[in-house]
Amino acid sequence: MHSGTHGSPVFKHIILAATFAAALLMTACGGGGSGASAGGEVSALSLPDRIELTNVQDQGPSSMGMRAAGLYRSAFGTAGTDYANQTKSSWVDDTDALDMINTVLGVCKETAYANFVNKGPYKALVRSVDDSKQAGSGNSTTSATTEELMEIYVNVTRASNSAPMVVMIWLEVPSGPDDTPMLVRGYFTVRQGVSAEYPYGVMSAHFKGNALREDGSEGDEVMQMALSVDAENGQVVLENVDDEFAGSLDHPMRQRRVQVVANADVTEGNAYVMEKERDWETNTYPDTWEEEQIAFNPQYFKVTEGSTDRYYSKADLKHRVFNYKLFYADTGGKVELSSGFPIQTAQGKHGYVGYYGLWAPYGTTIASGDAVSDMSGNQYTVFRSAGKLTMHTKDSMPLSELNGVEMSKWVCTEGTPCFDTVVTWDSASDAFITLGYRNNGQVIYYVQGQDLEYHVPVTFQQWEGA
Repeated sequence: MHSGTHGSPVFKHIILAATFAAALLMTACGGGGSGASAGGEVSALSLPDRIELTNVQDQGPSSMGMRAAGLYRSAFGTAGTDYANQTKSSWVDDTDALDMINTVLGVCKETAYANFVNKGPYKALVRSVDDSKQAGSGNSTTSATTEELMEIYVNVTRASNSAPMVVMIWLEVPSGPDDTPMLVRGYFTVRQGVSAEYPYGVMSAHFKGNALREDGSEGDEVMQMALSVDAENGQVVLENVDDEFAGSLDHPMRQRRVQVVANADVTEGNAYVMEKERDWETNTYPDTWEEEQIAFNPQYFKVTEGSTDRYYSKADLKHRVFNYKLFYADTGGKVELSSGFPIQTAQGKHGYVGYYGLWAPYGTTIASGDAVSDMSGNQYTVFRSAGKLTMHTKDSMPLSELNGVEMSKWVCTEGTPCFDTVVTWDSASDAFITLGYRNNGQVIYYVQGQDLEYHVPVTFQQWEGA
């Protein structure tokens, strides 16, 4: 399957940590349904959480449970428990053409916009996690992330319950195109919320990004993106334009065009993807577009690149579970965790204390011994020290519980670079088998009948690990 590019750095890996409005900490909520606004008569229209090219339904709540769930399946699966009632959030690995769109929608979902219709602009504290960096040795792989927090401004307006909803966002991104800071402005106009009739709603959105100079002033425009989702004659029609530039609009880095036309429930349709990307080794930009044509029906998924056709059964498309939760093994109840809380200094400056430690915006210094308070007025004294305490818990499980769970296995052959393969335990063959490999973080799956490595049994040497 076409690996494409791996997402724009514009909104890459952005998730909401906490939301502020009038110095009050609000609880983030999702975008499903039409939620009433906080304290007003006008309701919010719901944005989709994400958009997929194919509608592949999962088999009920929590049907793909967490990896360790099999050890306690009887307790976890008891009817009425939090685990049994938890609806799984997942997506299908059909194509990466909509990665950018879905990252933006994910950010918008987490801003709790339904609570702030016609309440004026509010500010959200946003966590930006850099790309996971895998490091592998002979017997292990590790993943490391670094974190910094940013602020996003949101304004949601709607004249009446029969009028469109407008969502405006402003966001400073520390690493935009060409790794330069960027100011992003976004503007959604939502005419229909998500419903059975409109699976992705009806909306249009426009985004632009301008580089930020060292003095904080606004420079050249370096990003443009537009999105349109409509419903015409019982069909869903989606169009997306996504362009990035280095320094100015005269120096393109990457351009992508996507058009999708599908039936009302998005189980059958086709898509057309065009893209260009700068070759950084030669510093040249191609004259022609790379084209990818996609067709799908309720059973199959087909990708055409040039003269090459690849066919997939929808049953074989890989599901990716996200937004994991923790549950107690003995009761199936959900574990409630505190991710941190906002603080205010004696000088009125704001910050945040959470899993990754203490954060404060540029220009604000919070030293050990300073007095701070939370949003309820509780007083704290800051204690800062180098280091981080981490607890690792070792457990064991039967190999059968790993059936279908994807793991990494580093393959090293003398004279050739090591690379990261994807393997899983296959209970039917009572062996580990290969599924594919990773290329810059993107999983490339082997295809039956086309790749010799498809589902080849794997053996582990003493110095190897998964």
